[in-house]
Amino acid sequence: MSEHDGHLVLKRKDSGKIASRKDQKKIALTLKAQQLTDDGQGGGIVSLLLPNSPQEKNKISEMANIYDVASVKPRSGKKTGKVDRLELSAAVNNDELICKLAVQFGTFVEKNSFPHAISAKAFSRWLKGELAKKDSVVYRIVYRHAPILLELERGDRWWEDALALRKNAELRTYNHNN
Repeated sequence: MSEHDGHLVLKRKDSGKIASRKDQKKIALTLKAQQLTDDGQGGGIVSLLLPNSPQEKNKISEMANIYDVASVKPRSGKKTGKVDRLELSAAVNNDELICKLAVQFGTFVEKNSFPHAISAKAFSRWLKGELAKKDSVVYRIVYRHAPILLELERGDRWWEDALALRKNAELRTYNHNN
């Protein structure tokens, strides 16, 4: 994969997992600039991306010990852009869909009780697994109410973040109305 095929991310050296840091894009770009400079390909615009202060240099050095910079392809889907994000947001905020999924998850938890079964993380893992099975009840529910959620494979973390955003929006609305 060439560097023009995707965007830069931080990958943990020890596990190979992509970092979930909010400032990942900036740090990945800075680490890449440092790599290019170390390889003799620096100068010009690349030199502007390098840290200036000793504190910034130490921080980037520490990050380089933990992370590698990788280029990843954006997930492809039938739709892209702002409309896609709006549709995804509407799907996650579809109360009827969320209620139906909650009922199915409740049934799953009753049949398979295990520690920490009722958490956003457990729900996200369960949902991702159910959506991978095209013959599951959950797949049919999502297909009927929000087919956009099936167009792209969503990771556990995406679901957790989407549900957290939904919960925060509901809390803001509740606090604003009271």
